This record gives sequence, structure tokens and C-alpha cells, in this order.
Amino acid sequence: MKWQVVRASYVAAVLKIIDLIETGIFVLRKKNNQITTLHIYHHVTTVLVAVISSRYISTGMAVFVPILNCSVHVIMYTYYFLSNLDGPIKQMVLPLKRWITIIQMVQFIILAIHVSISLLPSCPVPRLPGCLVLPNIFLNFALFYNFYKKAYLSPRKNEN
Repeated sequence: MKWQVVRASYVAAVLKIIDLIETGIFVLRKKNNQITTLHIYHHVTTVLVAVISSRYISTGMAVFVPILNCSVHVIMYTYYFLSNLDGPIKQMVLPLKRWITIIQMVQFIILAIHVSISLLPSCPVPRLPGCLVLPNIFLNFALFYNFYKKAYLSPRKNEN
């Protein structure tokens, strides 16, 4: 069982590296509108957390983080795929875009609660990883919330 958890951790780390490569592709394609502080920070820190976690803390509790994150990415990439189709499917899917960001923010809330549990005295896992990851989760949430406000709550967006 332990080796399955370790293997799953390494697969999750590889997936995060692939996500970071996407940022490199945006740079090479000069897609400057997609290269934001949020995008770069999120993908760089996610790779760091995934690689360090897979190397040093591949335990059941630590595996929850990539499982939740990968689940959110399945939803996100399904949306991206469907929104690139022509016809009625695209028209049905496009209004759901803001919900992708909401799902991502809910993910950070769940992760913050999960990591906070590891800091309880009764929890037998090492506390250092939680102490290091929790501020990163809060910063990611703040960056996503700031994006959400600008993209969906600004007066300019409400006029459309």
C-alpha cells in the first residue's frame, strides 16, 4: 500500500510539472494575457509543493492534496475542452466559467482545513509541512479571489 501512495504522489508531481510547462508554452507563444502573477505563482509553487511532498511526505494524509487538486483540474480541463467546441455545447458551457474559479477557491478552503488538521496536537503527522504549506494555500486563495473580483465582479463585467 505504501508504494502505491508513493507512486501516486510521483504521478501527481509529474502532472504539476506538465501544468508548469503549459506556462512555458504561453511564454513561447507570446500569450501575455494568460501570463499573470496568479498563473506563474500558482504553477511554480504547486510544482514545488508536489515534488517536495512526493519526496518527503508521501503519506495518506498528504496524498489528499493532489487528489483534490487533480479532481479540480479534471473539471477545469473538461470545461476548456467543451468551451472550444462549436455549436450549442459551447453556448451551454461558457456561462459556467466563473464556477471554475469558485471551485478552485473552494478547493483552497478545503485544503486549508485539511492542512490545519495536521497542526493539531493529536495528529501524528509532521507539523513542518503544514506550517509551510498553509501560508501558500492562503496566498493562492487570495490571488484567485482577486482574479474572481476583477473578472466577474467589476462594474465593467456587470455591464455586459
